[in-house]
Amino acid sequence: MDKDQFLTSYLNHEMHRNLDLRLEMNDGKSTLSCVISNTILNLVGIVHGAIYFKLMDDACFFAALSIENSHFVATADFNIHYIKPASKGRLTAYAHIVNHRKNRYLCACDIKNDAGELCAHGTGTFVEPKTKYSYKR
Repeated sequence: MDKDQFLTSYLNHEMHRNLDLRLEMNDGKSTLSCVISNTILNLVGIVHGAIYFKLMDDACFFAALSIENSHFVATADFNIHYIKPASKGRLTAYAHIVNHRKNRYLCACDIKNDAGELCAHGTGTFVEPKTKYSYKR
């Protein structure tokens, strides 16, 4: 599967239904956004923290892949600071590689709402696994 096929498969994956994902990636950075819908709100009407993690994790994944040293990286750890809840509009994750050594990537990511307000900040470590994985269609 080439890069374009992979990105199309990612954006059209069933778990992303109703999120209207938008992705840009280049030179150790990525931007990933989603529209907030009722399907990702918790019982008090705000975006569930798992969605914040998903956006950050995926944005960092694509920032690492944009360096083009690897075709896959796995999350080794991730730390999130939840700052502001969101319940409507679009959330955008801005990720960038802070450090890359051998098979490890340190990534930082901010999530902002439509007004540009910081909703969450996170950092994570990503590793290139020794096992070579194949993407499934």
